Amino acid sequence: MTSTTRNLNILLSGVLQITLLVFFCSAFSFGQTTIRGTVLNEQSKPIADASITLMLARDSTVVAFNFSNANGEFSILYHGNETDLLLGVRGFNIKQ
Repeated sequence: MTSTTRNLNILLSGVLQITLLVFFCSAFSFGQTTIRGTVLNEQSKPIADASITLMLARDSTVVAFNFSNANGEFSILYHGNETDLLLGVRGFNIKQ
């Protein structure tokens, strides 16, 4: 094997590894949606520690949940592919 052939094999091996890495990383990130928001009261003040629940609209199955932070902000990562979802918020003195 000549040095040119060996260098080409090493280069192709590296390209294959990078291609596979990009493929697998994109496969894991496919279908992920981040839902962000802020929970505010009637006076537009943030509500901390509110329970945020993401549910399927068809049967109310909980698919993700989180809590709002001190600024009332929340973030939920959803991995499914359902398009009809419900977002529920519960907390101290929150009217549904």
